[in-house]
Amino acid sequence: MPTSQDPMICRRRLRDTLRRLRESAGLTQRDVATELEWSLSKVIRIESGSVGVTITDLRALIHKYGISDRTRMDELLALARAARERTQWSSYRTITTPTMLAFLGFESSAATIRNFEPIRIPGLLQTEDYARALLDHLFQDNTVEERVRMRMDRQRILDTGTNGPRLNFVIDECALYRPIGGITAMRRQLRHLLAITDHPQVVLRIAPLSAGLNSIVNVGYTIFEFHDPEDGVVLTLEGPEYNIIRENLDVSAPLNYLEDFWRLEQIAHIGQAADLLRRAIAYFDREPDPNFASGSQSTLHPLPTRTATSHPRRPPPG
Repeated sequence: MPTSQDPMICRRRLRDTLRRLRESAGLTQRDVATELEWSLSKVIRIESGSVGVTITDLRALIHKYGISDRTRMDELLALARAARERTQWSSYRTITTPTMLAFLGFESSAATIRNFEPIRIPGLLQTEDYARALLDHLFQDNTVEERVRMRMDRQRILDTGTNGPRLNFVIDECALYRPIGGITAMRRQLRHLLAITDHPQVVLRIAPLSAGLNSIVNVGYTIFEFHDPEDGVVLTLEGPEYNIIRENLDVSAPLNYLEDFWRLEQIAHIGQAADLLRRAIAYFDREPDPNFASGSQSTLHPLPTRTATSHPRRPPPG
């Protein structure tokens, strides 16, 4: 279990719990608003998580929903207090979006993280030079260095040992040959990935180019699973500001992406990762060209070729 949970997870759990309690009491949002003399928008915002709930308001809801068990009441009040705590990521609030802050909360609280990346190295596995070059390309402003620090802070999750999450990564092999930051930075990045293959928390797979079209989707995605089954599964899809979060919108969506990830795991065998990384390192070691990153013609040899193949699908659970 993680040593602590991000307050965002507590807010999400409280939000979902209050909605379930209202539905179990046979009340609509309008019923609650009318009987407590609140605006309907207040009830909607509380259940959507867009605003927090005060202890006073929570006590009113507990009474309205007929919760009389003292232990259950104390659990809800404790959850509300935890939800109002300051997140460890709040210092980055000025440089990023609420969506990204939510993503960081999911990431730091998850029991299992599954991440597929078709065109670049996963953020949790990036070296500082690689991250800086990528973020400079994406943002091109004076926030880049702080964004690099945030990315490096995220990687502390790799040092949590048995208290940390199980991390599962699948990287398309083509990402290994895209020299973000230049050849020297890319060599360091690839050697870092090679060292990561021995990390006890991490399972790293490389989907080989020879396998053809690997994923059913063409964007990177991350799937979070949590210790408490009530927290469900959260799917995030990468976008211009990093992630679009999909949760409780289409219950089948996370499962569809889990199916895609399981299929990728069959294509990308664990034992192949180190060999594919060594091949990529050798590729960049052959004829180093200091002008490669600036756009001049490279003297590097051709990449491995991609072929079209069919792939087995993982059978459905049960």
